[in-house]
Parts: sequence; C-alpha cells; structure tokens
Amino acid sequence: MPSGNRHDHPGPDDLRVALYSGVVFGHDAVSTSFLHKLRILTRLRDAGFPVEVIGFTHATDYVDPDIRLVSGLSDLMRSPEFAAADVHVFEYGMWFELLNALFLIDRPSLVIDHNTTPVELINEPEVRLACAKSRHERHNLTRATYDATDGEFTRDELLAMGFAADSVSALHLPAATATPVGSSTHVSRRPGDPVRLLYIGRFVRAKGVLDLLDAVEALWADGTTDVTLTMAGSVRFPDTAVLAAIEEACAAHREDGLVTMHVDASDAEIAALYAASDVLVMPSHHEGFCVPVIEAMTSGCYVIGSDAGRSEEHTSELQLLTNLV
Repeated sequence: MPSGNRHDHPGPDDLRVALYSGVVFGHDAVSTSFLHKLRILTRLRDAGFPVEVIGFTHATDYVDPDIRLVSGLSDLMRSPEFAAADVHVFEYGMWFELLNALFLIDRPSLVIDHNTTPVELINEPEVRLACAKSRHERHNLTRATYDATDGEFTRDELLAMGFAADSVSALHLPAATATPVGSSTHVSRRPGDPVRLLYIGRFVRAKGVLDLLDAVEALWADGTTDVTLTMAGSVRFPDTAVLAAIEEACAAHREDGLVTMHVDASDAEIAALYAASDVLVMPSHHEGFCVPVIEAMTSGCYVIGSDAGRSEEHTSELQLLTNLV
C-alpha cells in the first residue's frame, strides 16, 4: 500500500480531479456532497495514493487549501489545476457560472443533479430568478459524460427531458450528521410524554414549513396539546416571510414551549436534536427524501414525509399528524 505524503510532489501519472460547486457552506446538502468527495480524495492523496484534487467555488465559509475561490470562468481558466484536471465533477442544484466549464473541457465529466426548487414554490424575487435560470440551464447537463441524481425522482425527470438512459443514474446522498448503526443515543419516549416532532432544513416555503406550522396549530387548537415541535435550520438564505412566521409561533408559545427554534446548530447539536425527538417531519413540496430523512432514520427517529415524488395531490400533513397522535 502506498505510504507517505505526495501532496507537495505530485507525480506525472497522478489522477487529477477538479470538483465544482456554486457555494460551499456548512449544513447545506449540495455542499456536503462536494465536501464528501473532497475529503475522500484528499485522504487518499495524503496517504500516498496517486491522486490530486482541487475544489472550485464562488463562495465558502471554509478555510481549506484544497478549496479555491474563483470569481468566474475567466478566473477558472487561469488556474493551472483546471487545465491539468483529468476528471471534472460538478455539484448542481442552483445556477452558477462555473457549470459552463462543461463547454470548455474535453475530458470526462460528471454532474451530480441535486434538483432545483420549482419556481412556483418561491417567494423571493432574486431566488425565483436564480431557480428559473437553473431550470433553463439544466439542459446543459447533456454536455457531461455522465449525470447522477440524488434519487429516482430526479433521474426520471432527466430521462423525461430526453437524457440517454445509459448516462444517468441515481446516487443517493449519505447522511451529513451520521450516527453509526448500533450506537444511537436516542432517548425513547415514555408513557405520558408529549410526541416530540422535529423539522430540520431551510426555512423556506418550498419545504412546507408553513403547512407544518398550520398543522400543529390546528392540533393544538383541537385540544391535542401533547405534541411539541422543534424547528432547526440556517438563516443564511431564508424566506423572510417563513422565518417571520416561525419567530411569531415561537413568541406565541414562549410560555407553553410547544414550539422552539434552533438557528445554525452545530453537527453535535443536530445529533442531539435527533436523539431527543420522536419524529422528523419533512413536509417538502418537491422532495420527500433528503439528507435529514436519512439522518433521522439512522438516529432512531420515525419519519413523516410529504408525498412529493408522486403526481397525485399530496397527503395532508394534518391528517398524517392526527394519525400519529
């Protein structure tokens, strides 16, 4: 087995991999996919295997010598690592200029399609524009040697767009906050305890956050008060109306504690939230199976998800919660 560190002395036969993502931020599924690949390849490199890797992005909150900030294509083209790369891997969920590098390369390329929020589910004008551009730009993924998706639903979307069946497959996301099987610290619910619901994700309308708030408020108004809701997410790119609704709900229930909010929780804090909850609710309007669902099942939580991968009308979250309690 190779040994030693080759980072400072790459060999002429090393496999050179370039990774791309529009942004690389903590607690973001697309960024996590990028970081998983970067960390696997850097560990192989540092262990002495003949591989080199560099990650390119427009913005990041990570300080990492293997992540290179570039302003756009002209900046990217001046990078010797870009010209030397043998394989190019793109994370795609939102429009970003670096994806257009697909038109400049003549070597193998892979695009991971994380799907884009449908425009009709977005309130913020700037986000609507970005998602509209993403939907239009999605046809450019045919330039890639191969396309992978987070699940079968997105894969079927690409096939319906005319992508070749032998160049598209589903590559499911790993959990970002993993609890090894058999080592869960989940705190079981005791008789008489409230049912502890948990939501983890972005505070945006497309995630069904307002539907979830309406559902639990309806339960409480009907006299079912042995249900609590904890909401955890980042306020980096929120829907301002949704964030305001969550804050109002927390203020209205400050005394009874039925709703609580956690902002930008650490990995350890997120793991603790799973351990202290009974059910993860993922009421998203366009994705029913995402990273928090994987993490919840790994952590010992039950999962309620909206039927977002089917064409029929979504089942009411209120009815699902009523059945639960």
